[in-house]
Amino acid sequence: GKLYFRRPPQNGTAVTLTWGRELTSFRPRMTLAEQVDEVIVKGWDADQQKAVVGQAQNGRLYPSIQESKNGANWAGNFGAGKLIIVDEPVVSQAEANALAAARLDELSGAFIEAEGVAYRRPDIKAGSMVTLAGLGKRFSGTYLVTNATHTYNADGLKTVFTVRGSRTGLLTEQMNRKRPLTRWPGVFTAVVTNTDDPNDWGRVKVKFPWMSDDAESDWARVISAGAGPEAGHFAIPDVDDEVLVAFEQGDFSRPYVLGGLWNGRHKLPPEAAAAGSGEKPLVRTWHSRSGHWIALHDTSDNKIELATAGGHTITLDDANQKIEIKSSGGLTLTLDDSSSKITVKGSGDIAVESDTNMKFKAGANMTLEATGNLELKASGQATLKGAVVNIN
Repeated sequence: GKLYFRRPPQNGTAVTLTWGRELTSFRPRMTLAEQVDEVIVKGWDADQQKAVVGQAQNGRLYPSIQESKNGANWAGNFGAGKLIIVDEPVVSQAEANALAAARLDELSGAFIEAEGVAYRRPDIKAGSMVTLAGLGKRFSGTYLVTNATHTYNADGLKTVFTVRGSRTGLLTEQMNRKRPLTRWPGVFTAVVTNTDDPNDWGRVKVKFPWMSDDAESDWARVISAGAGPEAGHFAIPDVDDEVLVAFEQGDFSRPYVLGGLWNGRHKLPPEAAAAGSGEKPLVRTWHSRSGHWIALHDTSDNKIELATAGGHTITLDDANQKIEIKSSGGLTLTLDDSSSKITVKGSGDIAVESDTNMKFKAGANMTLEATGNLELKASGQATLKGAVVNIN
């Protein structure tokens, strides 16, 4: 069979039952225990980066009876009553409004609860409306039927119906209402399964080892240092990475990835693994999967290293007071503060070019030396000056 979930009808033909005729029993109970005049739901819209506040002020499941006041009006005699919900995460204005309206509908439906018995009326059914007449000013009116049970015996067709708004009155519902929603406190290990975020927010999907292999989480935002408008450190985990996950207010549908984890298969970056005993806490490194890396050594080496997977390196060395840039082919530029010396070294040609002027000036001596030929050439005038010019 099929189960149908529908909103209670706002209009439609009601079944009319008259006391003493079709209606033989009606036992109502009116309570103000849960009646409020407003429900407010507060949450956060990550898409729009703003707080959302959903409000509802008119319950839609109050019975239409001749009583002059509904539950909220009666409760107002004892002061304004508001229900503020902050522990059920909502992510949009529409979701906040819908939750506020649904919760107020549930409470308004509990204002009057009743049980009635009618004969020869098979048209009474759950979700339909019944109009009760002959019950006096307070209880005559139209009600929403929550449950209906039809029994046929020697006395004819008997229908027992209940009025409870959106509540079923089942024992399990009563027990669950007194118990908080299922929460997932703490943190959980998971494995990344998908990084192709359709919103391009850097979100990922994960699966949990204690669930089936085809059970995948909703999109999880990833915690990132300094994340802001076009700013922050971007390094989302890759597929098959082990990560640590927490849930917003314990809601399983709102996962967040707190960070990645090293394990028996996923080892430390080589720069950290190579650190000596007791020095690992003094090494900060970032290493890409293809082999690019940056390492900050607060050890006795006291340096910063940057390298590509192909072998090009830059070293900022405070311990030896020098900066060194080296290519994978062995070309080197060294700026040495300890000797105040700049060295450019390579096994091939070195070319220095300028589209305009170029000037070389030494505070002391300057030497140009070649083991082969030396050529000085100018397309215009060439001038050679000195206190003494020696030409051998």
